Amino acid sequence: MRYRQGLCAVIGSVLIMFSCRGQVITQTREVVPHLPGASRTLSFDRVSEEFMLQSIQLIFSTWMYGGRIEWDNDSEESATVGGVIGTKASLTSTDVTLSDGSQNPWINVINTSTATLQAGPTTGDALGEFNQTFEADHAVLSGPQQALAQKVSVSAYLAPEFWSDFIGSGVFSINYRDWQSQSSWTDGATYSISTPSAGYAGVSLIYTAVPEPGTLTLIGLSGALVFCGVIRRKTA
Repeated sequence: MRYRQGLCAVIGSVLIMFSCRGQVITQTREVVPHLPGASRTLSFDRVSEEFMLQSIQLIFSTWMYGGRIEWDNDSEESATVGGVIGTKASLTSTDVTLSDGSQNPWINVINTSTATLQAGPTTGDALGEFNQTFEADHAVLSGPQQALAQKVSVSAYLAPEFWSDFIGSGVFSINYRDWQSQSSWTDGATYSISTPSAGYAGVSLIYTAVPEPGTLTLIGLSGALVFCGVIRRKTA
């Protein structure tokens, strides 16, 4: 009898010990491909009050593809040209505090490609305007194809003083927004045209949590009672 009681206590303790290990709860929301200037509201579930949080991690990823800047050099001399194409995206919320306690390096994500190119002397096309000649006086900066979209991913752990916003029932919203990030420069008499890059994004919220002490005790007692009931039936 005492042996069974001791064994049940050990089983209950083991169950509590394993329940104390952090459980990882991951939620991921995606923003489908779009041109810059988009805004989306992403909904996430709060973590139950039956759990004690150990950490909250936010991962913000963006993919950029496409976009193009073209230059036509109308000068008799070669020209150095350069540009930036891509997107800039941000996350904000009025429901929860998105802060790691410092400067929130992951809230704004810049995903761009930069290049410096040479456009040769004019090849005789009309002056004072852009001409898409594809000859030596023409230079192009292109973004990657969609299948090879350029990814920028950043993450941070939210500061514990803001965790209370994430605990309870129901959902909260995180707002996604992005913009075009494009510019060009030249040291010659060049003319240019451009098309915007496109992109898509993903936001992952990762809770690591353990059950509250009261819940742990119930888990241990329930497991021990079930185990002891099985033993009692076998020895009856």
